[in-house]
Order: sequence, then C-alpha cells, then structure tokens
Amino acid sequence: LLSLEVREVSRNLSMLLAAVPFGSYLQESLRRREITPEYFYIPPFETEREKRIYKKAWETSFQLYKWLRKRKIPKEDARYGLIQGVKTSLFLAVNLETLIPLLSITRKAKAKEKEYLLPEIFEFEKRFSALANQYFPKTYEARMLFAKLDPFLPFSFPFPFRKPDNLSFELERILEGKEVVIVEKNLNRENLEEVKKHYERLRKGNLEDALSFSQLAPLYRITVVWEGDLALYHQQIRQRTVPQGVESIYYAAERFKKDPEKQVKIPPTIEEKEVERKRFLEGMEELARIYEELEIYKPSFAVNVLPQAMKINLYTIFDGNNLFNSRFSFASRLCQRAQWDIRKKYEITLKELEKEFPELIELIGPKCKHLGYCPEKQPCEKFKEYSTKS
Repeated sequence: LLSLEVREVSRNLSMLLAAVPFGSYLQESLRRREITPEYFYIPPFETEREKRIYKKAWETSFQLYKWLRKRKIPKEDARYGLIQGVKTSLFLAVNLETLIPLLSITRKAKAKEKEYLLPEIFEFEKRFSALANQYFPKTYEARMLFAKLDPFLPFSFPFPFRKPDNLSFELERILEGKEVVIVEKNLNRENLEEVKKHYERLRKGNLEDALSFSQLAPLYRITVVWEGDLALYHQQIRQRTVPQGVESIYYAAERFKKDPEKQVKIPPTIEEKEVERKRFLEGMEELARIYEELEIYKPSFAVNVLPQAMKINLYTIFDGNNLFNSRFSFASRLCQRAQWDIRKKYEITLKELEKEFPELIELIGPKCKHLGYCPEKQPCEKFKEYSTKS
C-alpha cells in the first residue's frame, strides 16, 4: 500500500488522481476554502507571451470569484467562476497497480498525442518513478516493462484529456440538448418486486437477504448519459463503484468557445440575480476568448483556463448496489447535504426512471430513508418526513 501526498497541483490533475477506481483519497475542498491569488497553478510555459495570456485568465477568474464573494455568493457557488488551473492538494492511499494506467500513458504516448496530455502527468510520473526506484526498484521496473508491452491499459477509468473521438460525438448525439438520457435499463417489474421483498426484510436485519441481494445487485443495471459540468464531474468521479466515461475535454471546450452563455452551468444563487448573472457570464465570455488565444500554443496548457462551470458530457452505469444500497451512489447523492449540482442530476435521473417504474420511489432514496436515522450532523426536513412515514 502506498500513501502519497500530492501538493499544489491543478484541478485537472486531481481529476485524474481521484478517478482511479481502486484506493481512496482525501482532497482539499474548494466548497469550503476561501481562494486567494496564491492558489493558482502556473503551467511550464515556453514563452513570455503564453505566461501573459495565462495571467490574464487567472486574474479574470479570481476577480470574478472575489466579486461574487463580496456579493454574498457562497464559496461553493462562487468557485464555478474559477479556472481549472486553481491549485489543490490531496492524500492518496493506493497500491501500485492502481497507478499503472496513469503512469504507463506517459510511456505509450506518441508525439501528437502528447499535445493533449497534461504536462503534469509527465511530472507526476517522473517524481513517482524517482520514489519507486528508491524504495522498490525491481518491482517497479518489472511492472512498468509489462505495462509497456501490453497494448491495453490494465483497467478503464475516466480520462478527458484526449483528442475528440467517437465517444465524444456519440454522447452529444444522445443528449441533443437534454440534461439526462437513460439509454439502457436492465430492470423489469419482476426483479423490482424481488428487490422490494429483500428491502423489506433487510430493514429487519436479515443477514440471509443481505447476502442474497449482494449477489443479485450487479444484475440490475441502468446506463445514463448526463450533461454535466467540470465541477459536477469532479464530484461524480468519486463514485468509484460505478463504471463511467467522459467526452474529450477539448471537444467540450469547442462548444464553450462558440457559445459560452449556453455552455456553462450557472449556480442558482447567481442565476436568480440579474447583476450577478450578467457579471458571471461576462467572465465566462472572457475566459472563452483567452482559451481560444492560448490553445494555439498547446491545448494541454490551455485547458487550465477553462472554468469549472463549463459543461461536459459523461455517462455512468449504475448497478443494483448503486441504485438501492444505503452506502452507494444514489443514497449518498440524494442527501440534502450533498452538493446541489450533483444532487439535482441524481434527482432528475430518478424522476426519469419513475416514469416507467413508479415503484422505484419506495426503493431509492437518501441514506436516512434506508437506515432509519440521519448520519449527518444536522438532520434536514427530508429525514423528518421519512421518520414520520416509518
């Protein structure tokens, strides 16, 4: 087991480190921390002109953030105006195999592909390799040699820093302007009745049913395509028990350049106020112009000026555990204490499911509905509602 502290990297790199499905991490939160000018990551630019353009981006972003905070916009909403180049730090607890896909990408990449790969990936690989060669050189050398010879990555994980591809085009085609589209449902009334019976007996602490359901859960499955945003995407990749994928961030950036107003998610606390909304969109338009100016030099540097509000399409495959279990995706994200953006996406998904399967309203819900108590510090109105019903 490896315990790593990764300090002062961009949100872009943290999106990759947090996306690996095995292991765990603890990350500094932009929802709760006040951002200062020192919090901006500076890529290793080759020219002074690139540095000047980038400086203009983080100044635009920080001034917008600071202005929104002065207007009493909460930190977790004001951060939608921050660029991906804001710094963050995280602790990782992983084994070597968990990092092999990310490490091997740097060795497999050809010259043209490197234009789209974050320079931070190469820096991370360089520093990690130095440590690995110091503490377990033979194991590391052998594993990386095998990874180089294998044409496949050891396992899949969401990786947006690639050229636009067929998945990017297909996700856009499926959505056609919608927020949520369910493309596959391996559900029927018979197996939902079975789940309901298990659910009722599980509430009474029946171990036999818990074991039985754990074996059946992977058979129940839905595949959902979402129109998300970079802030939401960083939340969703933490759900490491679900297979998921994402379009190319560069393809999403092309839409953002063409229509910044329609290609950003505006938090409700900003959307509902005319002056704040206008100022927010002005900042987004300026960042779109700066991105277009900077991408000429190197696309992988330019992605650091994209705002966290920029929309990006992704897909997720939820099995029975993530649909019905009190410890997995829907139960966690439907909680009223969950971040508003991702909670709304789960609520819309559930409403779409309920159109065909209204009985799901009895089976899916926040943790308190399943547990009979609230695991949060401060119970909300929903818990009182469920307590009354039970």
